[in-house]
Amino acid sequence: MNFPPLPSIPPASQLSRYPSSPPDFMSPITRYEADERARDIVYEIYEETPIDERVYLLTRALQLFPFSVDAFLNWGYIYLHMVTPRKSQEAKEAYQKAVTCAKLLWPELEHQDTIEWGHIEHRPYLRAVSGLAHAQQDLGDLDEAIKGFRYLLRVNPSDNQGVRHDMFFALLESGDYTLAEQFFQTQKAAEADLCWGNVLIVFRKFRRDVAEEEEVQKALVWAIMTNNHVPDMLLNLQALPNRPSSISPGSKDEANNVVNRVGKAWKATPGIEDWFRSQERLQGSKPNDDGTTLFEMLQEGPVVVNTHDGGRMDLTTNVSKIPGRGLPEFFLAPGMKNHDPNNIVAFDNGRAFDHGSSWQDRYVRFSYDNVESIPFWRLLKKFRTDLEDKKDHYCNMCFESARHSCSACKVAWYCSENCQKEDWKKGRNGRMKHKIMCKKFQKT
Repeated sequence: MNFPPLPSIPPASQLSRYPSSPPDFMSPITRYEADERARDIVYEIYEETPIDERVYLLTRALQLFPFSVDAFLNWGYIYLHMVTPRKSQEAKEAYQKAVTCAKLLWPELEHQDTIEWGHIEHRPYLRAVSGLAHAQQDLGDLDEAIKGFRYLLRVNPSDNQGVRHDMFFALLESGDYTLAEQFFQTQKAAEADLCWGNVLIVFRKFRRDVAEEEEVQKALVWAIMTNNHVPDMLLNLQALPNRPSSISPGSKDEANNVVNRVGKAWKATPGIEDWFRSQERLQGSKPNDDGTTLFEMLQEGPVVVNTHDGGRMDLTTNVSKIPGRGLPEFFLAPGMKNHDPNNIVAFDNGRAFDHGSSWQDRYVRFSYDNVESIPFWRLLKKFRTDLEDKKDHYCNMCFESARHSCSACKVAWYCSENCQKEDWKKGRNGRMKHKIMCKKFQKT
């Protein structure tokens, strides 16, 4: 569709024409009555609202209050996320106007050491700075984008908008791998996109002879442990849709998000694809045995298995890695804990959230002869156990850092004896108590 020109911002002197209320205990910033009415119009926009209707509502909002930060924010969102191809330059202009308006309305904000996300009045300004940095990153203006991301992390250290991920990849795209590595080392959570970006960092050090190949292999295994769908997407580099609006850890949607983030840096890294493919089938496409190695790997965690009939499965027999294990209907399939090369039984993570199927349908059976390949099996076998021991565990009751697991099932972890006793007797938030689940976790 043809978009109308983006409305211009009136001279700052005209702002005095609009009635306002000074900051008070209800609001930390100056409030404008016209701004609140314009915001009400903007809030009529829902996720499914078509673009032409959005444009109409935003135009109305800016006619009512031409300094509306929320209206310019939504214009930027349309340009950057709703049209194909993206209009990044137009998005930059819209977000720049949102930032300009925010500084006119609330000049004190940009001089504060911290800007609390908890005050909803602060959010339009923080979102405007974030939107502008994203548009600059999309246009390749990486220095300015990084400057914006750094500013947001300084004034909002809790990072409620998740810009640390964007800054990390902006650093990678800019070629500043030293700063990217330093930044990665400050991050405590093992998040998939950061871990896959770290593979590129360590690989480049390996190519410069300042890191051993084993260090790259360990970084790769750690990344695979966060999301094992990424390798197939990276190697095939099929056309991917825009980043999904919501993702779950370990899912294909998350892998899509990772590839969208890491793709530019991946393509700009000489030799990475050839090395990657060599590691995928290191010492053969699968172990040359009766399936014993696969049986052991499945007990450690998720494993991708490709079959001769063209199937691709994400499997595990490790109870602690099975989604939904706290549900009353959960059970372990018979034969899952016994090795039989003609009847391998495992949970299929690809069916984990298929709510139309029974738990029985989420398990698969196959013979080892039908396995065509197990990508990266040699590296997973060599490094995963040691890396798993270094991972953090969280309490089954309160989600605090856990120190010990249930001695019977080894699946549930706890931060204290009190939490363990509480879970044993009552369970958490309607879940089955561990006294019942513990027996299910051990059942063959």
